[in-house]
Amino acid sequence: MTGRHRTPRARRRAGLDLGTLPRRSAAQAGPLALVAVLVALVVALSATVPRAVARVSDAAVRAAVARAGADADLVATTATAFTETGQGYDGSAELSRQAADQVGAGLAPRLGDVLRAPVVSTASRPLALAVDADDPAPPPGETTLRLVWTPAEGAVAWVAGAEPAGPPPRGAADDGDAGDAGTAGADPGADDPGDEPEPAPVQVALSEAVAGAVGATTGDPLHLVAADGGPVEAVVSGVFRPVDPGAAAWLDVPDLLEPRVSRTGPATTTTAAALLSDDSLAAAVAAVGPRDVQRTVRVAFEPGRVGAAAADRVLGELPALQASPGTIGWGAAGGSLHSSAVGVLRAAAAELAAARAAATALVVGGVAVGALLLVLTAGLLARRRSGELATRRTRGATLPALAAELGAEAVVVVGAGVGAGLLAAAAVVPGAVPVGAVLAVAGVAVLALPVAALRLAHGAADPGRRLAGTGRADARARRLAAELVLAVVAAGSVVALGAGGGGTGGAGGAGGTGGAGAAGGGAGPTASPDLLAAAAPALLAAVGAVLVARVLPALVARLAPLAERSRRAVGVLAVARARSDGLAALPLLAAATAAALVVVGASAVVAVRDGQDAAAWAAVGGDARVDGAPDPAVVAAAAGWARAPGVTAAAAARVARDVPARTADGAIRVDVVAGDPAALAALAAALPAGVGAGAPGSSGDAAPAPAGEVVLRWDGADRTVRALPGLAVPRPSAGTADDRPVVVVDVADLGGWDAAPPTTAWLVGPGAADAVRAAPPAGDGAVTTRSAVLHDLRADVLPRALVGAAAGSVALLLAFVALAVLVAAAAGGPARRRALDTLRTVGLTDSEARRVAAGEVLPAALLATAAGAALGCAVAAVVLVPLGLGGAPASGAPGPVAWGAAALPVLAGVAAGAAVLRVEHARRRTHRLGEVLRTGG
Repeated sequence: MTGRHRTPRARRRAGLDLGTLPRRSAAQAGPLALVAVLVALVVALSATVPRAVARVSDAAVRAAVARAGADADLVATTATAFTETGQGYDGSAELSRQAADQVGAGLAPRLGDVLRAPVVSTASRPLALAVDADDPAPPPGETTLRLVWTPAEGAVAWVAGAEPAGPPPRGAADDGDAGDAGTAGADPGADDPGDEPEPAPVQVALSEAVAGAVGATTGDPLHLVAADGGPVEAVVSGVFRPVDPGAAAWLDVPDLLEPRVSRTGPATTTTAAALLSDDSLAAAVAAVGPRDVQRTVRVAFEPGRVGAAAADRVLGELPALQASPGTIGWGAAGGSLHSSAVGVLRAAAAELAAARAAATALVVGGVAVGALLLVLTAGLLARRRSGELATRRTRGATLPALAAELGAEAVVVVGAGVGAGLLAAAAVVPGAVPVGAVLAVAGVAVLALPVAALRLAHGAADPGRRLAGTGRADARARRLAAELVLAVVAAGSVVALGAGGGGTGGAGGAGGTGGAGAAGGGAGPTASPDLLAAAAPALLAAVGAVLVARVLPALVARLAPLAERSRRAVGVLAVARARSDGLAALPLLAAATAAALVVVGASAVVAVRDGQDAAAWAAVGGDARVDGAPDPAVVAAAAGWARAPGVTAAAAARVARDVPARTADGAIRVDVVAGDPAALAALAAALPAGVGAGAPGSSGDAAPAPAGEVVLRWDGADRTVRALPGLAVPRPSAGTADDRPVVVVDVADLGGWDAAPPTTAWLVGPGAADAVRAAPPAGDGAVTTRSAVLHDLRADVLPRALVGAAAGSVALLLAFVALAVLVAAAAGGPARRRALDTLRTVGLTDSEARRVAAGEVLPAALLATAAGAALGCAVAAVVLVPLGLGGAPASGAPGPVAWGAAALPVLAGVAAGAAVLRVEHARRRTHRLGEVLRTGG
């Protein structure tokens, strides 16, 4: 047959065989399914944890604003002469409303739609109330009244009388004189200022409590004295009761509803306010003097609108507005803008940054271990296919053809795993897909499967090169280079983690996530964490695991001489098998890294819990705290509580904040705690370490507490006292601001309990709450218990989300520990079975064979997980504080460690190894001699 009559053949594609790929993949269904499961788990972790933190970010900011309450309100105060109207003071009320509207309109474009409607009030300086000599029931002590206007339409119910009215028109006359006004205009004395009538008294209204305190009722005159000594006459037009005492209209004028009474020894001072109407405001301004009148506009945040993005905007704009209130508009020109919103939002941002950093560290750790397991599983799959790959190569399959087949298989398997992981994450926490993390995981998996198989196929095609010494040297050099690169990157991550500083740690409002560690990134609530710093736990764990993988084979090699001294062969054979196949580097690296990160994740949970406990101690100052008005009876009550069962110590004290003081170093402002030295010493001894002001390990002061003699500005006079050294008493700031030094003094230096009656009592001991409940404080004293504060902190949304994410990561990492042991044992299974069957032919019993197998599998699992757990304890102590968990970085204290969790990865690894051995024994009950001999045994 000539060439032109030959049938043309189909051109071969260099061994590419996609038709039989499904059948060949089905033969390896187990490892491929494991790859899909690993991809799904890692993708679900990388998607769920960031979504969970992002989902609670808005809720955490809203909760912080809601907790701050009125302290976060924007309060614009201006001293105004009401000259803007051009018509005297008749438009004072309307002008105040316009100013409030203008302030609200000026703030909205800068801060966004996060504000409530403004509330305005206008108040005079305190006016002394003069007492008539013939008054049968004068108010005790000194009494001052402010004249206050605030829109009260519908906010009050009149108990007696009516709303204050304005003065009569200036041209009005009495008893028909108006009829002669037109013809008597030639009277030359009509324009004499000395003949003008006295101004009518300013009509005011009093609340029931204020009326009772000053002893006035409807129609009674009030003789007031201005700051310059001029008289101001007023008359009570009515008595009212507020419809809602908690309404925003009363926030800036609390003395309008309830008088404030303070006592210093026998002297009593009462401060109260009287309500003006729109009509009587003008008369009050004229009587008091416009320069003694101040306008206050309060604009509150709507917590439900202040999310993380809105908080970023407020933090960017509000400091500039506070520095230049005039930029808001004429309603705030020449005044000041006060608010604690910046501090509240910065604290919330720090807590969010710490939570994001910790969550990112958990995700990076899980992804790193998952990637190691994917590479380990890819190696297992390649070894299972070694015969198939060798056959394909001998039949002409090229490496590119194999790469195409295996790559297509990997894309399908990994795609199924990614889809399953995303579906699982969406079922738990819906949200945006983290494309970068998903592509990274998928890329590692898609590359690992064909690369491992191609390396094996390439070596099978050239056995001489595979066994050459240069090949082993090259492999050792590549391993050493990779380890050095890992160590350098880990060192860089530690530097990045420390360079970012940290936060206040466990004393934060989020219960231990108060620090914006280095991984916290920027200062805003939406700032992204620093990935290099967040990867520090995983990188340090990997570096330690590399050392474990280097040390364990040498350690087992040292056991060989000991095993050879035994009369039985089991020990020798077990050590030999462990050195041969049981101590591969990659399984040890995966198991040790996962075990270390288990301890780090569990320690993160402990850090959050410890931080919440520390925050509760700082907020209360003991197991219970009683606050109230100054009252000498608190001393006797504290003595009674100290004798109650379960109370370790109880002490009463006079607490004053932000007190001007002078020391030898200059003028400062301090918080003062005055009490009985013995009782305060007992209280300080009963407090846990680090709770009291100035205690070792407590959050640091901006300046040390002054020692020796201190001059306090106390009750309007200078008082020289001697600070008591070494008493770590609770902070008056209740954990909210620790920047002022705390001066502890003997109450005798201030004149005793009569001159400085106590305002606070602290109780320490398990029976503190029961003692206060059994003998409640007199009057309106407020009781705060540490258990209640701790319950509220534990219920906070951000720490709950972080604890949940950490617990989920710990569970996943424990599964990864077990999978690392399972895959490693499965990879060595064929060689182990052949070796044991061969040994059985020379007399090894089944019982001895099982012990040899256990000696191969279990020591590696035990040693790798135990070393990894110990490594995790060290890593947790190093990284948790810089991440913003567990305390203040400046204190230098190591982070908390979950010592009990160190046993979890060890148990998981040993249980997985035992399960493999049990399954192998159950499946291998018969041993075929011919099969053993054919394999070269």
